[in-house]
Amino acid sequence: MRPLNTLLQVVQTLILMPGTLLMRFLSTLTPYLRMTTGAASFLFFSLYLSGLFALTWTQIASQTLLFGVGTGLFVLCLGICWLNLNIHKEKKQLIEGQLHQDETKWLKDDKHLTQGSNLVAHVFLFLSIIAMLWLSAKFTGERFFTPASTSLKVWTLYTLDLLLKATLFDIPEIYQLNLIQIKHVGFWGSTIVFATRFIILALLVTALLRWRELIQLLDRTASMAEVNMALSKQRLAMILEQYPTQTARLCRWVHAPKWKPKTESREAILEVLGTTEPSLSLDALCQPIQEVEDDRIQIAAMKGLAALSPPPVETILPILVEKRTASQSKAWMAQYCATLAQWKTTSCLKELDDIARNHHDVEIKSVGLAALGQSGSVEAIPLLQEVMFGGHYSKEERFAAKDAILHINTITTDFREKLHDALVHSSFPDNRRFAGIVLEGIPDPESYEVLTQRLHSEEDPHAMVYIIQALAAIAYTLTTQDLPAEVRKQHIANTLHPTAEHRLYQTFRALVFDEECSIFVRITALQAFADFIGLWVLLREQASPPEQAMCPTAHETLSFLKQCQRHPDPQIIDVARDTYKRCPDLFKESFEQPSNTTRPDKAQQETAPAYAALQLEHLPTLEEYPTLCKQLYEEREPAHREEIIQKLSVLAYTLSKEPMTFDWFKQIATLRPSMTDFKTNETLRQIVENKDAPMSLRLTALQSFADLIHIWSVLAESYAKEKDPHLPHSNETLAFITSCQQHNSPEISSMATETYHRCPQRYLDRFEHPENEELELRRMCTTAAGVTVYENMNAQRPPRAFPKQVISDKTLQTTSHSI
Repeated sequence: MRPLNTLLQVVQTLILMPGTLLMRFLSTLTPYLRMTTGAASFLFFSLYLSGLFALTWTQIASQTLLFGVGTGLFVLCLGICWLNLNIHKEKKQLIEGQLHQDETKWLKDDKHLTQGSNLVAHVFLFLSIIAMLWLSAKFTGERFFTPASTSLKVWTLYTLDLLLKATLFDIPEIYQLNLIQIKHVGFWGSTIVFATRFIILALLVTALLRWRELIQLLDRTASMAEVNMALSKQRLAMILEQYPTQTARLCRWVHAPKWKPKTESREAILEVLGTTEPSLSLDALCQPIQEVEDDRIQIAAMKGLAALSPPPVETILPILVEKRTASQSKAWMAQYCATLAQWKTTSCLKELDDIARNHHDVEIKSVGLAALGQSGSVEAIPLLQEVMFGGHYSKEERFAAKDAILHINTITTDFREKLHDALVHSSFPDNRRFAGIVLEGIPDPESYEVLTQRLHSEEDPHAMVYIIQALAAIAYTLTTQDLPAEVRKQHIANTLHPTAEHRLYQTFRALVFDEECSIFVRITALQAFADFIGLWVLLREQASPPEQAMCPTAHETLSFLKQCQRHPDPQIIDVARDTYKRCPDLFKESFEQPSNTTRPDKAQQETAPAYAALQLEHLPTLEEYPTLCKQLYEEREPAHREEIIQKLSVLAYTLSKEPMTFDWFKQIATLRPSMTDFKTNETLRQIVENKDAPMSLRLTALQSFADLIHIWSVLAESYAKEKDPHLPHSNETLAFITSCQQHNSPEISSMATETYHRCPQRYLDRFEHPENEELELRRMCTTAAGVTVYENMNAQRPPRAFPKQVISDKTLQTTSHSI
């Protein structure tokens, strides 16, 4: 049959060639123009049959015109048949995977070519054959037919005879009709009759073979499930999409005796029936649940029912509830819960809640909890949070509840309070881990502050990993979410504070270099920089000038990542490289710009980092300066010493930012009596070089040199005759900072480099160009009042980091002095 089918398709293509040309032209038109062309053809044909043209025109002209119209209609009908054939070919190739949806040429016309249009086309094709034969005999006389009958009735019967002879019937012999008047003799008459019969035969036989081919394709595809279930379901779905009328056939096959031994095929058919109209497949899907005992068939039927749209819950749910007995398998219960979750009605959610609470099997309860998450019901969150944080529940139940919450992807107010309570007050590490996992999967900016505070006091390494990941997820969300600029700024302002972000940055750095910490915590902290870098830049842009100095910059973060790429641990090196690659290209391009200088340019200095940032209740005054210096080298508690250094740095920074007027020198001069045995410089150096001191204390001491260098240098230069050894020259301070850049500790080395760049430009120039020291030692300028003052050496100095509470506009006004 296959060679015959191929031969007939080739012959049919040749026969339909005129129609092919017409349909190729029509395919370039819009559907509206196609319908207009078809309607015009049918109108001409109706006029032709009624013979209206013969009333006004000559017989020859009217017959010629009508013959042309009939021929055009004949070609149009052949074109529709040819289009139907090509659509079927493309559907078959699409189902078998030989053609992609985007490569189809005629399939888009399938929606315009309905079964009714196909039937009309074939009927008019038959009528056009009758009319053309009749008109040929009437117009040509006896040239083609002898004798030439002009009776339309005779030619209609004769065409019907040709049609039925093509299907092995013979009207004259069966019905004893006398058609002796029509005797086709000669070459032309025989050719016309033969061509007509051949066309009819080709169309009919090819249509029958095409129908048989579709049935075979459906059979082969369903049988394929025994070998490849997924491919079988995919092709069955495509067949039903292209040929919706085959749904009834598949419904019959499910219960046919031939298919009962083929369990996999029946499963595939049942699942695919769920994608069809419920009115066509509902009975076929319900019957296996009630009558078939095989769990596999029932599970497949439930999958099909779950996919129905809209779902017939009122009809099916009582049947399923009745089937849910203790004897049902776990696989059956799992699919039962999945089906209820897919329907999402109140009765279904109530049934799932009952399973999750009261079922005797822990695995089934876990499945019920997971199904509640798949349903997306916010009403299930109280039960899910109770199970997740409940220590008396099994491990499977708690993890299932956690996954369900992540699937719901919603944090209610009560649930947020529960998460915060678990993070802050729970003594069980598991609860803090679950809270971190949930906040990582559902980034919640309102939980950012709680997570940050918990990170500084967390001791469980696993909880630390999840908390860092949750913070990174929130940072990434705030940076990348598609929001208007003003809304984004408001979110960042409500969520972040420069002081907290500075401390968080320091914590991440400390974790990365803490060799006693778990490697997973160190890696997670290092990976978080790629998510935070953009957020810190946005925070810096909208912060006030005093707060900007506390925000980590992109240059600082990328420098740290580059530094980590030279770490002795290969794992840290690999993660640092990957993290650097994940950073935004905009920041990396700015960071990687070549520079011929030994320090960053002015733009980089203005965004230079600042490190320590403590919450100071008030700004230290000048009167407290001697007391702070004395406390520094007498205090032994690291935390207290770090706070003292911070206060000294803030005070020195504030003084250095004021104009260097005569009153300013009078202020500094009040420090002179307490400087005779001043040990601040030596104490800070000892702290930096003390390997047993905490790293945060050493870093705070090192960075304070950038603030105190100005005060020490002014005092040393103002009292140059006395040469107090405790008041180091600026070159001595910079030499010490430079020596720290070669320190074997990566953190000390990095901090020394950044501290060096923060020092005032005047001292850097004098240190790097000692030949100009005498010229630059004192730039004097005279004001209109005749008072000599120093030129402001801090015009280009980068801002200093200090807490928001430390220096406000009002405080600066009370401590500043003008001429």
